[in-house]
Amino acid sequence: TTDLRAIHPTYSPDQKQIAFVKNGGGNTNLGILNVDSGEIEYLTEFDDGSQVFTPRWSPDGSQIAFAMYRPGGTRDLATISPTGGDYTVRVASTGTDRDPVWTTDGSSLVFASDQDGIFNLYQANLATSEVHRITRVYGGAFQPHINPKDQRIAFSHYGKSAYEIRVIDAQGLWEPISSDSFNIEPIHNPIASTSLANTPYKGEYSTTTIMPRFALDSGKLKAGFVAGSDDILDKQRLFISGMFAHDLDMDLYAVYEYRKKRPTFFLEAYRLARHVEEDVINRDEDFRIYNRSFVLGGVELGGKYKMRRGGLFDARFIYNRSGTSQDVARFNGIGRTELGATTLNGFDIAMTYHLNAVGRSRDSEINPRVGRRLTLRYDRYFNFALNGFDESSSILVEQYENFFYNQFSFNWNEFIPGPGRSALSFRAFGGFIDKEVDDTFDFFLGGLPGMKGYSFYSIEGRRALMLRSSYRFPILSRIDNQAGPIYSDQLYGAFFAGIGRAWDGNADDALLKRGWKREVGAQLRYDATSFYLFPTRASLDVAYGFDHIPLQQVGDPLTRSGLKMYFTLLFGFLTDVGQVH
Repeated sequence: TTDLRAIHPTYSPDQKQIAFVKNGGGNTNLGILNVDSGEIEYLTEFDDGSQVFTPRWSPDGSQIAFAMYRPGGTRDLATISPTGGDYTVRVASTGTDRDPVWTTDGSSLVFASDQDGIFNLYQANLATSEVHRITRVYGGAFQPHINPKDQRIAFSHYGKSAYEIRVIDAQGLWEPISSDSFNIEPIHNPIASTSLANTPYKGEYSTTTIMPRFALDSGKLKAGFVAGSDDILDKQRLFISGMFAHDLDMDLYAVYEYRKKRPTFFLEAYRLARHVEEDVINRDEDFRIYNRSFVLGGVELGGKYKMRRGGLFDARFIYNRSGTSQDVARFNGIGRTELGATTLNGFDIAMTYHLNAVGRSRDSEINPRVGRRLTLRYDRYFNFALNGFDESSSILVEQYENFFYNQFSFNWNEFIPGPGRSALSFRAFGGFIDKEVDDTFDFFLGGLPGMKGYSFYSIEGRRALMLRSSYRFPILSRIDNQAGPIYSDQLYGAFFAGIGRAWDGNADDALLKRGWKREVGAQLRYDATSFYLFPTRASLDVAYGFDHIPLQQVGDPLTRSGLKMYFTLLFGFLTDVGQVH
């Protein structure tokens, strides 16, 4: 069968023929190989994307059972004569029916099906149309095989200990299944599908997937959705998510990617809204605030070009807008009204080079050991920030201050293998802003993105530099344990130490104690899979900052940073949490 890409071979009972599946042209078809002559005869001639799986001969050699999928349908079980002719669908359900084998008397098929949501083994009597459930497992039962001597059934079982081989006795108290679950009546079909006329390809989207989403955010319960659809040839992609709270707090995000040409073009948009209920009274200033609202939105348009050796060039135009509104009145409640303003209109032309040259291995996500990651970024900002209101006007007129500047940054991670599966890593981050800007636009060097021993906003400046080294090692490299829906895989630990500072490059740096800051810490990383599908990766960081936090104003009391803790539970491990900005 040279060049036929043949799979699923099975001998006939007389050992003179081999049934197999040929793969080619986006279809699979069933063939018969004569062992002595080497001649091949094909029993099916599908050309519409149909797929054939796991052929099995009946004990007398008169029929071949197989699983098959037809476009627009599900996977069913069928039989066909090895001498040719139409095939007959013998078992069909709303789920996936697979892995057929014949009982030794040739009257029934034993197979796996997920017609009720979980793969279990069933027996279908082709003469009486009776169906019995053989297993009732919670993980999955697949690939049955019947011992011809004692009729015991061996099968592959997926459970809390991953895959294992199990054996069940021959028919006993098997559970009868309603005729509504499976259609056992024979349905005759032609061996070849109708050829379709060739037409130019046009965009064809897959079925839109919609999933519910719930979250508890700042004490508020949010409900929403995640929806996505892809072009059949992966040339286009659309993803939308949204969550809402009872007070109209919202998180909206959408992204569209166009991959037909190089580079890949994309359009992203987002909007976040937060509402704070409060009752603030200031008798001296004669005002009262009932609630505040904050809105942040943005649009990004750009392209990504994949380069050689793990490089990726990204260029994009970014627009950000933020605003706030307040429900206010005089302190006695008279003259209540709502005041709002746009606090920022920001424009950014960004160009980024990413290099991901980390060696691939089983533990490269939780513990990269060889290679490097590098990010070089340039931004040209045009920011219009709120600077007050026109007091000469009888209406609320915002006044803005312009901040037009260049920003440069780099982030470098180098990974060196250590003894066993341990690894030593070094990280360097640097950033520079070429003009004096409002503190809002500074680099922020603390928190998860940077120095974990200091809070996010505590270290800021127009210039930033950070160095860190860490040593990561396996604690449990192969946990291999299933507990409910969670499969635990790996657990790693790490120790790290770093030094860094952010400053403006003027006389205030010394007065505000913007010198070098030191930190040490430890981390645990846990790698798992949830519900057999979703990567589940958790991190716990404990860090200690040795030095005083930089002052906001000259004369403020000195405060030592001290102990900080962070916990994340995501689909992946945070590398550097994006820009330190």
